[in-house]
Amino acid sequence: MSGLSRIAEAPALRRLRDEAATRNVPIITEEGAAFLRQLTTLLKPARVLEIGTAIGFSAAVMAYAYDGAIIDTVEKRITLVNEAKHNLSKLALITRVRVHHEDALAFTPDANTAYDLVFIDAAKAQGVRFFERFAPYVKTGGVIVADNLLFHGLVGQAPDSKDLAQLVRKIDRFNRYVLDRDDFDSMIYTVGDGMSVSIKKG
Repeated sequence: MSGLSRIAEAPALRRLRDEAATRNVPIITEEGAAFLRQLTTLLKPARVLEIGTAIGFSAAVMAYAYDGAIIDTVEKRITLVNEAKHNLSKLALITRVRVHHEDALAFTPDANTAYDLVFIDAAKAQGVRFFERFAPYVKTGGVIVADNLLFHGLVGQAPDSKDLAQLVRKIDRFNRYVLDRDDFDSMIYTVGDGMSVSIKKG
């Protein structure tokens, strides 16, 4: 962000961020969190779906941004599920943030559920599958946000590692995919580690 911008996180979120940094737990960047917070504040989403809970930080950011939001967050690693529930309980958010222990591609929202906001922050190689899986559950005018689309500046580069190069190609494919979908109006922003915002058309 430019020198004119200011990032201010709630003290409880700052403590959680510092803890994650101490333990090398990857969470959304400060810029990305500020972007997500402002987007949530503007949208005022009644229902939110997050793919990739980790320790519960991003879910807490959205819950803090709009206290009318009910958030479903999906995480397949049980150790992270337990840690996220612990953190969200300490933040008094556990009644509004429902942590589901499941593989996201197997997760089925409640019948007749329509989300105002979907945040994808899980396995980067599965971005297209996540988008296709949950796009039908987004309301008209609702938004899908995806994180890490620049992948530490490696997208558009040629990493030496074969595995890393393959992952970068998949992220680049996702970037092109969201921009090419006719049923969503999408932009990719360089904020944080790169974030897309896709608005579902009527």
